[in-house]
Amino acid sequence: MARPKRHNADYFSHDAGMRNDPKVKALRNKFGNDGYAVWGMMLEVLTASDYFTRSIDEIEIEILSADFGIKPELFSEILSYMVRLRLLQTGDNCEYLSQKLSDRMQSVVDKRRNSKPKGVSVTESTQSKVKESKVNKTKVIKKEFIPPTIEEVIEYFIPKGYTREAAVKAFNYYSTTDWVDGQGKRVLSWKQKMIAVWFKEENKAKAPTNSNVRQGGRI
Repeated sequence: MARPKRHNADYFSHDAGMRNDPKVKALRNKFGNDGYAVWGMMLEVLTASDYFTRSIDEIEIEILSADFGIKPELFSEILSYMVRLRLLQTGDNCEYLSQKLSDRMQSVVDKRRNSKPKGVSVTESTQSKVKESKVNKTKVIKKEFIPPTIEEVIEYFIPKGYTREAAVKAFNYYSTTDWVDGQGKRVLSWKQKMIAVWFKEENKAKAPTNSNVRQGGRI
């Protein structure tokens, strides 16, 4: 029986000067070694994933952050910043990829596509076609998107350290466009959209200053 074709890889080439890439430097400057380590581990994760793409929803953030040894909130912030730097690309279906990595791995994909299977009998070939036909006929069931309420958005922002004002602004932005983003694509996961677009440093709640703490109290 012919082996099924793989759509991932066991390794990727690590450039000796990767740390000196301007975007990677920005990542290192903002998050230090944590940012650089997460970038390297994300490349490993994407290389091992089918089609070099990984679906990262809220649960997957918990899983990967545990694997990487950092807090989920920090991982979400680093992930969002890598998207802003275009080190990673993402869509509304929560799928993340590195276009640069995918382009570099294209030669591996092409080599596999052009390789001829050895020792495949007519029976095995027929069975393979029947299985492929069944797979193609399988219906893909998509989850229906249910827009959140403004209260749900606020409750999602505040525990993660972001302001109520940012939550209201994000909700108003998407609700007025019927939950279609700036690229004309319908939002499929509002939580992931908030992480990728709105969970930024400027939207974080500021810690109270000493003057605010002492205001109205004894000095």
